[in-house]
Amino acid sequence: MMSLRANFKSVLFAFVFLVLAAQSLWGEGPADVTARIGSSGLVVSNNTPDDVYYAVHEESILSRIEWAPICTDQNRIPPKQSLQIPASFEPSGKVHLFWWHKGEHLMDSEHYGPDKVRSFVIQKR
Repeated sequence: MMSLRANFKSVLFAFVFLVLAAQSLWGEGPADVTARIGSSGLVVSNNTPDDVYYAVHEESILSRIEWAPICTDQNRIPPKQSLQIPASFEPSGKVHLFWWHKGEHLMDSEHYGPDKVRSFVIQKR
């Protein structure tokens, strides 16, 4: 007959194994959208199964401009593809990349807004 201590160790081992297995199955995969600094701006990768739309703005200009997320062929990155996007890092050394998937109709069947706008900052080193 197994002792209580040995039984506890077996149950604990099984629990840890299940937690680690679950993390590997449902853990985070690659980021939906990634960006790196390329030779002529940013290289933005769409790692999703859907089109991604984007806007890129240098950090210091954000407080002085008005912009709205819209879905057009000019700011579309097809699924599982990358795109070189011109970007100026001057004067702050940082750009904000905003991205989204196609959402609801805006005014007519040709214009769509975002599902939800996500963003991150890329800093030039």
